[in-house]
Amino acid sequence: MNKQQENTFTMALGVERMLDSGSVKMAGLPALQKAFLVLKSILDTIKEMVQKSKEAMKGKTQEKHNAKDDLLDMAMLVASALLAYATDEQDSVLEAKATVSRPALEKIRDTQLIIDANGFYSAAEDILAKLADYGITSAVMDEFRSLIDAYEVSLSGKEASMSVQTSSTKNVEDLFRQLDDLLEKKIDPLMLVLSKQESEFYAEYQQARVVKDMGAARTAKQTPAAKSTAASTPEKK
Repeated sequence: MNKQQENTFTMALGVERMLDSGSVKMAGLPALQKAFLVLKSILDTIKEMVQKSKEAMKGKTQEKHNAKDDLLDMAMLVASALLAYATDEQDSVLEAKATVSRPALEKIRDTQLIIDANGFYSAAEDILAKLADYGITSAVMDEFRSLIDAYEVSLSGKEASMSVQTSSTKNVEDLFRQLDDLLEKKIDPLMLVLSKQESEFYAEYQQARVVKDMGAARTAKQTPAAKSTAASTPEKK
């Protein structure tokens, strides 16, 4: 949720609590009772969708972080072996290629890290028989290959997660439009009908319908974009 949605959501939760506490007073107006149940349903759905989106994104981000750490460890191990070998063999080309630091690898783009890792892999594979004395074996190379592949998979997984999050964001926006319509076109007018018998209850409702900027702890100023979700209850005539 963006900040405006969070403020609107906080207002709607307050309205839900306020109406729930006065459920007896709504008993004579079945249409209002039904609208209240719809309100609860929309708010519960928003909560669920936002939570799922956060969990999915957090999980994929952690998965990518772990895969990157593992790949960096192995890339540095192989690059270090290559550097030592190149120094012994006075291979300036290989030495230049294998001279790298972990901080430098950590800063490059994800796709470039894969390219560099594959470069180290290919260089080591070409002289694998000569690298045994430097700690690089077929088993090490197999693990290196697996870590490169795993990191590529984690990147595609994160992209998929971001796609899901984008879809979830659109769904949340739809729910906020439904919430807006429900409040303005059903609950607001029905509360006005009820105000004749329950004036104090209606006054409490009007207070609950004010959208506040929770970040600044003050009443949010209305903007064209926020106006439809802020308190717009009709005045009692």
